[in-house]
Amino acid sequence: SKQLKEIVITNHFEFFEWTTGGVHQPDWSRPERALVEIQSCRKKYGKQLTIRYGVEIGQPHLFPELTRRLLETGPFDFVIASLHRLDGRDLSEYQYHAEEIAALSGQYLEEVEQMIEVCDFDCLGHFDLMARYAARSGMAVNLLELHRDKCQQIFRRLVERNAGIEINTSSLRQGLERTMPGAALLEQYRDAGGEWVTIGSDAHRACDVGAGFEEALRTVRTAGIHKLALFHSRRKHFLEI
Repeated sequence: SKQLKEIVITNHFEFFEWTTGGVHQPDWSRPERALVEIQSCRKKYGKQLTIRYGVEIGQPHLFPELTRRLLETGPFDFVIASLHRLDGRDLSEYQYHAEEIAALSGQYLEEVEQMIEVCDFDCLGHFDLMARYAARSGMAVNLLELHRDKCQQIFRRLVERNAGIEINTSSLRQGLERTMPGAALLEQYRDAGGEWVTIGSDAHRACDVGAGFEEALRTVRTAGIHKLALFHSRRKHFLEI
């Protein structure tokens, strides 16, 4: 019903244990099982839908050897690098208070910058994720107001590395009323030389696949970006939008 012609499945792969925050030994069979399921879906739906094989890696800069091993497990089409945790604690678990937002968001950006510098990835996932969680407490996180220079530095480095930004629509379903990032951050990304994006629904349920894409496309066009990247074997091609 959403008339999608191509999707990429990017299962989360985390090296932190979810409940305790400690490091755990990954289940290396998970990527292989995922690929087997994707190949099965390709056989079943391949004439109607192109299905790519991707992965979303949490905090890959903190686990360079484990990340390298993960990327050697299979023929990935697309790799997202995402920051979900600070100091081993999930961003959803923080209490967001006005007097702490500047320092906490600054720490978030420092970690994002490190991740960009050292990791092998194609796209930065849900930049501005902290805003989604802060909104639950009625707090706004405006990275441009708080850390404009650091944001600009991050965007320039992304462009230099030939990596992109994901426009994540999950925030539209979770009370933020804009994508992550929104138009203002995307305009700065464009001004730093950013020419393309990807769009992800971050769907943890089948009904959310492709949700919010029309709003995401409007946001991207508003920011003056006109290329949507699709990946195959980690090589991108563009759709004009």
